[in-house]
Amino acid sequence: MVLAFIMASACFMGAGQPAYAAKEKAGRPGPAAMISPKLARLDYYYKAGKYNAKLTWYSHKGYTYRVYRRKKGAYKAIATRRATGSRTSYVNRDIGPNKGYTYTVKQISPKTLRKYDKEGLTLLSSVSFRVDFGNADSVIRWKKVPKAQKYSIYRTRENSGERRRLASVSGRSYEDRYSDTAGSLRDIIHLSTFVDPAIRDFQYNIRPVYSKKVGSKKKVSKGLMMPCGIFRLEPPVVVSLSGNELRWGTVPNAKHYLILTRKSSREKWNVVDRVPADKSAVTMTAALKAADTDAYYAVQAESDINGRKVLSRIEGGFTLNDADHSDKSILFIGDSIMYGALYKAPENRHLFSIPRRIHQLTGAEFYNPSIPGATYHYQSWQRTNQYRYRIVTDVVKRLKKGEAPRHPGDVEFDKSPGVKEDAAISDFDIVVLSGGTNDYIDDAVIGDLYSDDKETFCGSVNRIMKAIECSSKQREEAGEEKIKVVFVDLFYSERCLDKTRRMNRDETKNGEGLTLADYQNALDSLYDIWAMNDSLTLYRYKTRDAGIVDHNNITTMTPDNLHFTKYAYALYGDSMAEFLLENVL
Repeated sequence: MVLAFIMASACFMGAGQPAYAAKEKAGRPGPAAMISPKLARLDYYYKAGKYNAKLTWYSHKGYTYRVYRRKKGAYKAIATRRATGSRTSYVNRDIGPNKGYTYTVKQISPKTLRKYDKEGLTLLSSVSFRVDFGNADSVIRWKKVPKAQKYSIYRTRENSGERRRLASVSGRSYEDRYSDTAGSLRDIIHLSTFVDPAIRDFQYNIRPVYSKKVGSKKKVSKGLMMPCGIFRLEPPVVVSLSGNELRWGTVPNAKHYLILTRKSSREKWNVVDRVPADKSAVTMTAALKAADTDAYYAVQAESDINGRKVLSRIEGGFTLNDADHSDKSILFIGDSIMYGALYKAPENRHLFSIPRRIHQLTGAEFYNPSIPGATYHYQSWQRTNQYRYRIVTDVVKRLKKGEAPRHPGDVEFDKSPGVKEDAAISDFDIVVLSGGTNDYIDDAVIGDLYSDDKETFCGSVNRIMKAIECSSKQREEAGEEKIKVVFVDLFYSERCLDKTRRMNRDETKNGEGLTLADYQNALDSLYDIWAMNDSLTLYRYKTRDAGIVDHNNITTMTPDNLHFTKYAYALYGDSMAEFLLENVL
């Protein structure tokens, strides 16, 4: 009978009570009152502008506990709590950031116990860390937090507010890869892809964690996670300055935009306006008060990280003073880099491209029939098993006759209002040639320097130049200036083969055994040959001398180690506009 009574007592224990709880006998404490309270969790957190610590322990309903805290030396009582269930909590409010307090709990009724968890739980300070943002991953590195055993990595999306716990690691670095397969990287030049730093809205944060097993349970201290994670604040790109209206592309994580002005590059920028960020807008505009035609204007993003003001870099600077070449016209012929392929979506189409930037800075009329994927040379569909648009046949041959180039259905050519629909090569004062990247990809045969074989690299460029030469002679016969041709060097790139590896194309051989440098050497030789032509005036823009994209910054200045971010497009537009203003226009 005694055994049966004991078993029945065990069966009627409350399901919500801790494992060590037992039914008390009337008039005196039961076994639970004799066991020191066990700590469960300590949370250090930020809420409503204040830093708080929440201590939770296993309790027995109706019992009273005293909370103790220490920084150094002995514990001091700070609060008393009566348990209403199997767990009890106390919040130590507004204690400030990075306090190294240690907390514990003692039972004081129905019986005061001398036993308690003397080690307690200690607050873990926030993690000092940095993030190296790239186009394929972000690498997070941090300093060790005393007593922390693991670190929880979080990623938050600013626009949605969605926070995701990425991992819990014991080391002091973590790599957040956006994609692990070649297939998922092939579409990263689409606007909606977050890989472009100019539209990525990631914020990273880290929480240190301490955990220790005590008997059958764990006690855990979850450290302070700062209210705002670390993010990359990209420079806003100005897309137009017309009259007194300045327009720019928005960037994630900005809270305000500063409108800046100065008279020359030797002066400091002055803030003339501060505009609240519209997070839903692709572009924003601001009216300039009494716009100065001799001044330069730029936009800088402003935000803050945990109370510390942060500012973006400043790109270039627009001025109304340079916009005085509307009597000139420029024809841009090239591939996706000149088209601005990263921004093919309707809401951004043509806002961020080198030709449009040059138009804004110089005032020259322009036409940009560049085609993503186009090559200089011709190859039949049967040989490539895909249809590539060929500059020599699909663009230049048709433009020479005033016909629209053949192009994919999703491509929309950009041009200024002064360019007519049936524009021909002879209608333009300047022709900018910027191709060759896809010739390398398609294993084009370089061929003889003096060939006109359209199925070789040199032969196709020679055919293109002969078409321009013929158009220039037409202009001379009509009493107009001969055409000026700008050879644009091949841009630095590191996207090769399966597109997941970072390989310098200047050194990596294609299927024909040629590097990008081999094609550039051929272009150099072709330039030297055509520079002697009496019907043309040639110029060479050296992309590498601009120092905009190179091995050291390619993962932040391009989304895919090939095409450019909005910021890089702006810098190349600034650089080429300056080159044209000083040498060509």
